[in-house]
Amino acid sequence: MRTRPLSTSKRKKEGSSLKVAFAVVLFLLLGVLAVFGLKIGSVRNSEEFAQNKISAYYFYTETDSVYNHLIIVNGEKRSIHVVRVPSYAFFYSKKLGVRESKPRDQVVYLNELLNIKPTFYYVIPERDEFFKRQGVKNVEEFLTLYSKRGLKLFDYFRFEKLVSQLRPDSNITAPGLAKLYDALGRYGIQTVDIPTLTKLPIKITVGNQVFIRHYVDEEGLENLRKSLQN
Repeated sequence: MRTRPLSTSKRKKEGSSLKVAFAVVLFLLLGVLAVFGLKIGSVRNSEEFAQNKISAYYFYTETDSVYNHLIIVNGEKRSIHVVRVPSYAFFYSKKLGVRESKPRDQVVYLNELLNIKPTFYYVIPERDEFFKRQGVKNVEEFLTLYSKRGLKLFDYFRFEKLVSQLRPDSNITAPGLAKLYDALGRYGIQTVDIPTLTKLPIKITVGNQVFIRHYVDEEGLENLRKSLQN
């Protein structure tokens, strides 16, 4: 039995269909690449991501944790300083207690006290949901993980979700968080403690009120200021 060859018109139709399919796939691929490019560009081209700006990140506890954490990123010196602030710290000169003041007041005063002049500063509540989404339990684990991992491509597509769940108690932005990820993976990290007059907090009772205070050794802050300049 003799087989008939495909007609010329049929071969042309099949070739045309392949070209259309290829064009569609190429169009979709270019669209995906464009989305990637716009998303990444909007973050990396932001002034908040700029490496010549100093950024300060203040992770503050909403529970009975031991420390708050002030993270200072200095791109020009390629350094990160993590300042551990006792959660019951009390600055006598300002009559300012960490537990009795707003986080934004705390970070402004800490920057002033430590002679840090950040261009951008952020306050971030230490919440379980925020850390769980990143596969960690707390700030210490967060720092350890991202110091090894750094900033990855698909992180750009989850920053908005991470940022939105912290609103309105945080002013962190997608570029600001991206810069922290990036810096942790590339810069050296030094951890220092705010010096205190006593090892443990002191309980003070005034009438029916009870105050727990961890008095800061403000005279002993000079050595800390010097270490933050290195």
